[in-house]
Amino acid sequence: MAYTEPQNISMSILLVGDEAVGKTSFIHRHLVHQFEYKYNPSEGCTTYQVPLYTNKGWMMFNLKDVASMEKNGKFLPGYFKDVDAVIYMFDVSKVGSYYGLKSWREKVEEHLPGKPFIVCGNKYDLQMTGSDFYGVSKKWKCPYFDISVKELYTIFTPLTCLVSTLMRCKVEPRPVSEFLAQLN
Repeated sequence: MAYTEPQNISMSILLVGDEAVGKTSFIHRHLVHQFEYKYNPSEGCTTYQVPLYTNKGWMMFNLKDVASMEKNGKFLPGYFKDVDAVIYMFDVSKVGSYYGLKSWREKVEEHLPGKPFIVCGNKYDLQMTGSDFYGVSKKWKCPYFDISVKELYTIFTPLTCLVSTLMRCKVEPRPVSEFLAQLN
């Protein structure tokens, strides 16, 4: 297989949601491929650069991790600089975090009206039987994904969905070993 030059595709995504829903763990899992069991609350807004190898080449995601305390405070203008899309995240085992999405959306829409967004229900491995969180997807007319950062369940799907939407083509994750094979 011949080596193909990686594409220089970069996207900035804002991650918001209540405390301890797994926003930072989502980023950490993508960066170091390990699950962090210890909870460390975020402060303010921290941007992490997360590379992902896809069928379109390497893509760089600037994931902006917004601390949960910001929901009740003021968002700083820098949080929204160059944001292309938004991920709203909640914990499927804590229904209150699901209901908290409404105020997050109101806050974000003040600053980023019309930006593409998705909703992720994290901790799918802990989901209660009979829970149905797809209602927000229908109401807001957006994609919804059950994910489990701990179990690696569909954690690449939110990023590839957003980039597919923005690029208007299908983008899928690929194993890095496929990229390395091109180098030989």
